[in-house]
Formats: sequence, C-alpha cells, structure tokens
Amino acid sequence: NGGCHDHDEQAGEYAGSIHAEAIAAGDYTAASCGSCHGGHDIARLDTQAAIDALHLSSEAMCAECHQDQWDNYGDAYHGAAYKRGALDAPACWDCHPAHEVLAADHPDSTINAANIGTTCATCHEQHGDAGEEFATFSAEMIHRQEELRADNVLHKLLSLIPGGK
Repeated sequence: NGGCHDHDEQAGEYAGSIHAEAIAAGDYTAASCGSCHGGHDIARLDTQAAIDALHLSSEAMCAECHQDQWDNYGDAYHGAAYKRGALDAPACWDCHPAHEVLAADHPDSTINAANIGTTCATCHEQHGDAGEEFATFSAEMIHRQEELRADNVLHKLLSLIPGGK
C-alpha cells in the first residue's frame, strides 16, 4: 500500500486503476503493490543493471495473472525481441502504465482505440520510424500472433503438409 513509503504519486495512480477497482469490489487476487513488487526485496534502481533487470521483468510482474497476453506478446518487432532480452523493446508497462492500468474501453486508457496511435507514436516517432497512422494500424498485431498466424494462408497450407508448422 502507499503507506509503506512515500510513493504518493504511484499510490494515486494505482487508486484509479482497474486493479484497485477489483480489490475494492472484493477481488483480492487483483494486483496490489506487493503482488507486483514483492515485499522488502524490491531492487533499488540506482544502477543501470538494476534498471535493465526491472525492464526485463514483465513476465514475473505481469504474466502470472495475464498469461494469455504474455503468450501472445510475440510479434516480431516487440514481444519476440523483448523475450530475447532486447532492452529497447517495450516492456508491458511501456504501453500499459505500471500503476494506472485502465480497462481498454476506458476513455483515458492508453490502449483504448482512440488513444492507441498516440501511445505507439510515443516511441515510434521518437525513433523517426512511424507516425500515429502507422501505429494505429500496427497496434492491432500486438497480442494477436496466434490469431494472425492461423489466418495466414501460408501457415494454413503448411499445416496440410505432414510435419509442417
């Protein structure tokens, strides 16, 4: 909780999150400060190695509750690179804010259809490789790899060949 240490900003963001709403409604399995960060074993972020380790901890932080999304975070440019340890690939909280996670249909959610282009463009425009229109189109590929692969005619044809994948 926000009373452990002075984390008023994070506690305030969390208070409006879908996780806090779930706990308030009696779902004590929803993410809390401790379920993501642990107890007193929280690493200090005072070295680059600690910052890098935190960046690569999405599976430990998020996948326990969001296994399907983790499993489908395999697009070639984001998830596959992240899962290989690429420090410039986005962690879960680069698109879904770490403390203020909102439902996708919430108007202020970073992944709401009205906002996803801006969310993606935050990084892509920084690297000069995409604008909001590209980001809006491409966002639909993230977390949908299995579905997209199943719809791909080449994968369908390969599945008809014995031993094909």
